[in-house]
Amino acid sequence: MSASATWLLLLLWAWPLLLAPLAARWRSAWLPALGALPALGAALVLPVDTRLALPWLLLGSELGLDATGRVVLLFSALLWLLAGVFAAALMKPGLDSFPRRRFDAFFLLAMSGQLWAVVGLDVISFYVGFAIMGLASYALVVADGSARALRAGRLYLAMTVVGEVALFAGLVSIAAQSATLTPTPELLARVSGPALALVLLGLGVKAAIVPLHLWLPLTYPAAPAAATAVLSSAMIKVALLGWLRWLPLGAVTWPGWSLALVIIGLVTALYALPIGLMQRESKVVLAYSSISKMGFLLLLVGLMLGQPDLVGVGILAVIFYATHHALCKAGLFLGLGLGEQQTFSSARRARPWLLAGLGFLALTLAGAPLTSGALAKYLTKPLLQETPWVWLDPLLWLMTLTTVALMARFFWLVYRDAGARIEDGATLGQAASDRQDAQPASPRPAFIAPLIGWWLLVGLIAALPWVFGPASAWLNNAANTLFALALCALVLALARRGFNPLGTLVGRVPPGDLLPLVLRASHRLSAAAAWLWHGWQNGRDRLARRLAGSGLEQPATEAAAHPVVEARLRAWPVAGALWLALGTLLMFLLLAGEMR
Repeated sequence: MSASATWLLLLLWAWPLLLAPLAARWRSAWLPALGALPALGAALVLPVDTRLALPWLLLGSELGLDATGRVVLLFSALLWLLAGVFAAALMKPGLDSFPRRRFDAFFLLAMSGQLWAVVGLDVISFYVGFAIMGLASYALVVADGSARALRAGRLYLAMTVVGEVALFAGLVSIAAQSATLTPTPELLARVSGPALALVLLGLGVKAAIVPLHLWLPLTYPAAPAAATAVLSSAMIKVALLGWLRWLPLGAVTWPGWSLALVIIGLVTALYALPIGLMQRESKVVLAYSSISKMGFLLLLVGLMLGQPDLVGVGILAVIFYATHHALCKAGLFLGLGLGEQQTFSSARRARPWLLAGLGFLALTLAGAPLTSGALAKYLTKPLLQETPWVWLDPLLWLMTLTTVALMARFFWLVYRDAGARIEDGATLGQAASDRQDAQPASPRPAFIAPLIGWWLLVGLIAALPWVFGPASAWLNNAANTLFALALCALVLALARRGFNPLGTLVGRVPPGDLLPLVLRASHRLSAAAAWLWHGWQNGRDRLARRLAGSGLEQPATEAAAHPVVEARLRAWPVAGALWLALGTLLMFLLLAGEMR
């Protein structure tokens, strides 16, 4: 491999980073799509185990493309490209406005960060890319400026900062204890438990592992379709890549950690499914589906941590499952975006095809036979069959049935909303016809490009089991899927007869589920802190009065200076500078102590 081709590892994330300031000032809607081209080319051209050392970058970066990273880079670049096409074609009316240019710029920044984290093999490169991706995504969440988007953005930003601080502390501890920025699994096996726990915590926020998932059900419905497509597919998979990269898989058997991750993943998967069934919006249902799938992937990682001899087949299963989920979830959100953007005249023709594509993707995500979902479940069998815990099998069976029910709920909501949209469009079209203002019955030209791209994505997903799967995997999970669909049909038949056993549960749990409890707890903590603060101030004032009566009061100038000093100390710049200085000092002390 020539040196010029190797430098694609640098260009694939530096190119969108360089395009971001141009997008902020230059009126070109296609810059986000162009930003993904070098990454797609690198994933297709560069061989596995390509490396590029950059001693001048940060503390000395090493970029590389192992087998896992290449697959993640391939589907990430493809989805960023498709999302960029959607953004260019369906957001053109606001091209001249500052919010649109800002969206494009931060879209490219998030793309650069995500791609950098994929090819960054050292802890610093991974963290910097991860941080850029997380912080830049805030602008994508609040793109439309609505109250709902701003509320979701505040929660997303707060939890992202918490996750990135935890991840930074964990990665710094790993580097300190292993004495290298590129630790091997053997070196990671000697890292302390708290360091790995911090890494799991930081990545768990991005993966939306319960109870760190509160931001995700609010974020997906608030963001535009182009942003949600990559948030739910490419960006969330960076957490999985971090698990595979910074846990000692294959080097050590840790039954305790294995059981802990399996339980956390199982609780996440099982908790999200019934909560998703209670939701009224299709995008919120998909959000809880993502939470459940990431919980299942964490469960698989936990099983690999307890079975080192199965790490090879385990990583293959996890990566294919992640690829299948990323493509399907992006296809679902982009399909919903198409349904929202189309005009009434084009909706009558496109609606049946859109519903057919969304129905196929929902069945695929549920693991129906003859789909990539069935193949993904088939590949996980070696890990699940060797587990020492017999209680895991019935819970996984329950999870399979509930996943089918969740996708049936999603499709029902899409079908209902599409019908309502057509009726509203018919009313508006008739009113326009009465005013002789009706438009010709033809779709917008901008609607054609994303529609073609979406169908190409659906075709790619449909081809996966036939290209990569053996014939024995094609009918996998058939019995469970048919049984679950029969139960869904029974519930629907009862509902049409006026008896809906689940109807009273719908809407009982709002998106974010635990968020009201967290907010109430935070308010109570704030009230307790305020009570303690006022009590301390009152005690200080009483002490000052006693000292004044005894003639030991402070000089007037010093007493008058205290409020000024306190006001300056409370100012954000001063507080931020002190926080950064303290954090830097602690980091250097940690490094000095661990590297002796």
